[in-house]
Amino acid sequence: MRPLNVCIVDDDPDFAEGLALALEIAGHQVELASNGEEALRKLERQNFDVTLLDYRMPGMNGLDSYMQIRKIKPDAKVIMMTAFEEEDRLKQAIEAGALGVLSKPISEIDLLEAFKSAQLSGGILLVDDDPDFADGIRMTLTDAGYSVFVVHTGREAVDVALEKNFDVMLLDLRLPASNGLDVFAQLKNHDRDLPTVIITGYATEEADAIDRLKQMSVSNCLTKPVRTDDLLQTLEQLFMEIQQ
Repeated sequence: MRPLNVCIVDDDPDFAEGLALALEIAGHQVELASNGEEALRKLERQNFDVTLLDYRMPGMNGLDSYMQIRKIKPDAKVIMMTAFEEEDRLKQAIEAGALGVLSKPISEIDLLEAFKSAQLSGGILLVDDDPDFADGIRMTLTDAGYSVFVVHTGREAVDVALEKNFDVMLLDLRLPASNGLDVFAQLKNHDRDLPTVIITGYATEEADAIDRLKQMSVSNCLTKPVRTDDLLQTLEQLFMEIQQ
């Protein structure tokens, strides 16, 4: 499993600090918030891969906090935590989009499974300026069970990738205003390390850019016209690597 940027929201400092230490030892980055109001301020300033949100807290409870988080970060990945039986109220959070509920004390196995779910719930960002090609790829991936979000320019790609959570980016090299190399570099500069597959119809002409992107940890490169089997196999392998 790749390292995640995690926000723990809990008014019990001993529990929060203990959980944070365990996550940091496992390689994750952790921020703490002691209540819903503090969590909202943190989420306004930065993106987290996942937020662990306690239900019972002073001030805003976990459900109210989650609803406010959804307003400022609609794609935030939130996992609720509770030491009490709150089935009906927590059900509201799940229906509103929370990824799940962890019961305290939280086991390492349950936390690992929850994080795997958080890693793989954002879908695919497809960046290509050819609307016909993009629509064809979108339909292929949607039929295969993937969630796909399409943009057509480099600037859109950077803005959307910084605002929303995605699992994978399919990135055309030649784009209006900003090419694929610039897009990937800008995201890296913002600490947005998004697993990326390059798609290009100019593999020979763009050989230098492709080599630079591979050195920057781009996962793979597919040449247009893209074969469906090659695309699906590449994505299947990439998602398997993400889960490890």
